[in-house]
Amino acid sequence: IHYQLGVIEGTRHHVDAALGHMEKVLELDPKNAAALNYIGYSWAERGENLDEAEELIRRALALSPEDGYITDSLGWVYYKMAEMHFREDRKDEALSLLERARKQLLQAAEMTGGDPVVSEHLGDVHLLRGEKARALDYYEEAVGLEMRQSEQPNLMEKIERLRRELERAPHSPGLPHLRRPALDLDQLVAESLVELRRVVHGLRDVGLHDRVTEVGRVGDPELSRHAVGELGPVGEARMRQ
Repeated sequence: IHYQLGVIEGTRHHVDAALGHMEKVLELDPKNAAALNYIGYSWAERGENLDEAEELIRRALALSPEDGYITDSLGWVYYKMAEMHFREDRKDEALSLLERARKQLLQAAEMTGGDPVVSEHLGDVHLLRGEKARALDYYEEAVGLEMRQSEQPNLMEKIERLRRELERAPHSPGLPHLRRPALDLDQLVAESLVELRRVVHGLRDVGLHDRVTEVGRVGDPELSRHAVGELGPVGEARMRQ
């Protein structure tokens, strides 16, 4: 019952109360992956207890290794750690964490079959690395994957801001085009699968989905969600299993 009460408090934006119930869940069942993930992701969202958040999410992932949303949570913890290191002027460590976050999130995108929150997280990683055009690609992809407004209230603002910034940087014919950083094979495969799913999603919208077969999909992200509906701004996408 504490689990359900925690979910209810989350929908009311009572995060502390929700966390209290989730901690009760763990007292009764230390191997409850959903509660471990909820607490870890909630701490990451707040930018607090990041080492402990990583530990909890790793425990959750050990219990549910095929869960793409827990995988996304781990990537998000690395991103929040990178933010902290940038603030402390520890750039090398921050960039290393961002690379770990990127790889984790690409894996999450593949495991979920494409999810708007995961795509937005990937955009955030690239934006923090200063790769604005790539960040915008992922933000726009998130919209194409049917963004969830309650979970992604700032997504459209990010898109509009980046569009303005990129339009203010005119291309000079006297300068060579910047080359995109080389992709490793794992990244190339993962990004190709995400792009393929985005195209298939577009075909579905125009009624052509029956003419194509989606390749490499692992599960259904909607079926992966708990049947509790929207879970509030903290941990809304974290309770999926």
